[in-house]
Amino acid sequence: MSLLIKGVQVVDGTGKDPYKGDVLIQGGLVSSIGEIRGRKADQVMEGLGHYLTPGFIDIHARSDSSLSLFDNPEQEGFVRQGVLNIIGGQHGFSLAPLVYGNVESVRRWSDGSGFNINWRSVKEFLGELKRFNLGINFGTFAGYCGVRFDVTSGRKGLEKKEADVIHKVLKDAIKEGAFGISFDLERCGSKELKEVAALTAQSGGVVLVKLDTPSGEYVKAIKEIINISKLTRAKIVVEGLEPLKGSMKEFREALDLVKDALEKKIDVRLVLQPHTVTEVHIREYLPKALRSLENKEALKKLKEAKYKLAAKRNWQDMDFRNVWVVSAPKHHFLAGKSVVDIANNWGVDYIEAMFHLIEISELHAVIARDNLSQSLLRGAIAEDAVFVTANLDGTRMGGGVVVNEMARDAFPHYFRTVIGEGLMSIEDAVAKVTSVPAKYFKIPGRGLIEEGTPADLVLLGKEDYEIKEVILRGRVFGEKRLEGEILKRSKY
Repeated sequence: MSLLIKGVQVVDGTGKDPYKGDVLIQGGLVSSIGEIRGRKADQVMEGLGHYLTPGFIDIHARSDSSLSLFDNPEQEGFVRQGVLNIIGGQHGFSLAPLVYGNVESVRRWSDGSGFNINWRSVKEFLGELKRFNLGINFGTFAGYCGVRFDVTSGRKGLEKKEADVIHKVLKDAIKEGAFGISFDLERCGSKELKEVAALTAQSGGVVLVKLDTPSGEYVKAIKEIINISKLTRAKIVVEGLEPLKGSMKEFREALDLVKDALEKKIDVRLVLQPHTVTEVHIREYLPKALRSLENKEALKKLKEAKYKLAAKRNWQDMDFRNVWVVSAPKHHFLAGKSVVDIANNWGVDYIEAMFHLIEISELHAVIARDNLSQSLLRGAIAEDAVFVTANLDGTRMGGGVVVNEMARDAFPHYFRTVIGEGLMSIEDAVAKVTSVPAKYFKIPGRGLIEEGTPADLVLLGKEDYEIKEVILRGRVFGEKRLEGEILKRSKY
């Protein structure tokens, strides 16, 4: 099957200026680039002068923890916005490696009823994924906290022999293609982060750190992470350091520290979404002391007076008009309703409504909140020290799930913002979400339009930056079922 794309402006991901030309695809690969005449193709697409770019890369996807990889393998929420490469295994938890062959830690986040596994290692997991005919390219980080939980059964202390087991499992995971190790700083602590950073630096991967700290402690936390990176020479990407409304000064200071560190060759970066709505599992609203517990234990403890009081203090300043339910397994009628709506329907105050929502969802609800500063996001997403994410979990529309339309338009919104406001050129904006993450995370064969590379391409509107067409391995989205590939970290 061959496809000829005519009359486009090729933005090849290298950072070079766009150039006019045609692109011929044969056998799923880019065969020829330039002025192509007299070559026949099975299908011809008129590019109409739009930009042709490599498929975008999102290094912070949650499609595995939501289990949407399995019940929605097409992942159209990503594909429709030009994202053809995603990396899962976020927040310190991943579907592999598994020490004892179960995913109890993942069931904290997803209902997971009826979900079974037949793998333990990253190699086995990625092999099993091929059976699901994914419509997107997928790779994973190895989750440190999930492995730690398996080995210690959730115990806080960590013995040396246990640490040795965990480190071996994670080293093997990177050898088998994981792009690095994800880590939840709140759950697993800075001492263990330092050990993980050293291990990852030796293995050549990246550490993805979830920062879940009050905005007033941003500067302290980022200084600690920068120091760990300096001592271990690890590449560390931080997620969760966000420009919250009302905390913009703290974010600016922390971002400046990251930029300054990068100039000094200390490789710490951030990952940010370009839109203002954040989605989190409702367990993130628990008092800090309960977040590391299993769901049943956390729900039991929350009924105790001291934890109930702590929760009320955490929630007392929240604007519940801007907090709504994205999904609540077994209680689909709640999806799309704000906490204010729920409170009014149940005849309780807003805080009591939160307690009810936590209880009936068994901590599996997902909550959305419009809580980020758009003005700060505009500038931040153009910084060299920042990777761009849609912050999407890949869940299919409908079925008791309210779609975050901002997240499904994140990458076009990114282009409209940074190019439309003169913050970046089209060639630099494209490189930032293609070749730059491909090189940084060692994603082979992606991020560039070159002869011989996989034909994973996006036709991007030359004026409105809307997605006109998406092509994966030469197949046009909407015309044929897309066939993604498993991504593994390159050793080089």
